[in-house]
Amino acid sequence: MKRTLLLVAFLLAVLAMAAAGVAIGRRVCPPECGTAGNAAAAGSEQVEWLTRTLTLTPEQRAAAQRLETQYRGTLAAQCAVHCAAKARLQGILFTAAPDEAAIGQLLEAMAAAQTASERATLEHIRQIHSLLTPAQRPLYEAAVIGSVCGCRSGLHGCADSSESGGQRPMP
Repeated sequence: MKRTLLLVAFLLAVLAMAAAGVAIGRRVCPPECGTAGNAAAAGSEQVEWLTRTLTLTPEQRAAAQRLETQYRGTLAAQCAVHCAAKARLQGILFTAAPDEAAIGQLLEAMAAAQTASERATLEHIRQIHSLLTPAQRPLYEAAVIGSVCGCRSGLHGCADSSESGGQRPMP
């Protein structure tokens, strides 16, 4: 009887660990990571928001759409690199003797992908800004500031909505 209970407890523990592994694996990457369809949808939403909020001209809208498509492609590629490294990290992390050098390399790959994504974002912001008229720029700047520091915790000195001009952050 005692052996049966131990066996059942062991099997339940194995099942729980397997379920946790599946759940963690699903959280490694967002569904849109590396998929052009979801990235394009997000890009279209962004351009629609810009068009509505800033009253973009047809020429500005077309240029913004081109920039957005290019930007989303860059993000998807970096997301794929980041997620691949994260997935490999999961396979190493809880082994009996984790390879610290491999863990370090994977962390460096993840950091490099994150840095490339941040650089692409800042460049994209600057490119969109350059398309705008002097009258459109203040509203865009306020929205960007609200999005860049959307923590609202006060830890970074940016919780005051007046810092973003009280504008709704970009989607």
